[in-house]
Amino acid sequence: DLIAPKWVEVSRYYYIVGDTAIDNSIKVAADGKWDEALNNWLLFEEKGSSSTRSKVLLNNALAYEMNGDIDKAIEKVKKSQSLYYREVTNFYLNQLYKRKKG
Repeated sequence: DLIAPKWVEVSRYYYIVGDTAIDNSIKVAADGKWDEALNNWLLFEEKGSSSTRSKVLLNNALAYEMNGDIDKAIEKVKKSQSLYYREVTNFYLNQLYKRKKG
């Protein structure tokens, strides 16, 4: 543990919003194709109710995190939080801040 990195498993969640066009990204993300999933989710950031947009933004944050862009993930979580409050959003934001700190 002192001279080599140690992997730590963490769980992440994404939202299913009940819209086939949006939720198609979940299958793609499950196959590890985060760029493709993100490109689809990005189409829906400004569409639908504030609750739906908030969920899409959290999914986008996850995709950015999985692609290694923590700053962009934090940006998307904050935007999600401004649209619709969920305790899970605060929890995820704190996890991202911890990751950024190292």
